[in-house]
Amino acid sequence: MESKLFNLTTPLKIIVSITIITWCIIALFPLLWIVVMSIKLPVDSFASNPLKVIIGPSTKEQVGGLSFVNFIFLFLSIFLFYKLYQIRKILFDLINPILKFSLITFFILFIIYNYFLHIIFFNSK
Repeated sequence: MESKLFNLTTPLKIIVSITIITWCIIALFPLLWIVVMSIKLPVDSFASNPLKVIIGPSTKEQVGGLSFVNFIFLFLSIFLFYKLYQIRKILFDLINPILKFSLITFFILFIIYNYFLHIIFFNSK
């Protein structure tokens, strides 16, 4: 027996989706505001113009904004973690059929993954 909840019409599904997305944006706004305020100077944080609060001209003059190097570092770190994730998935796919117990596979992958992290981040050569 199917519930009527899952048999919604298309317009009703669209209205529900828009309502949920709108509520998520409203709910995330205070968290976004806190993050933005945490990197601003008090002069910009308490400005009367909301646009000055978001842009932060005093913070940009005194501290400087994000540079091109910051964005390159961000994209390189995202790429590095993505490659580490791919390596972990390849190792898991190779080892998992060999070992039938998932707990043993987990510990072996955990050791290998930490070894790769140690080589990448702590190798002084």
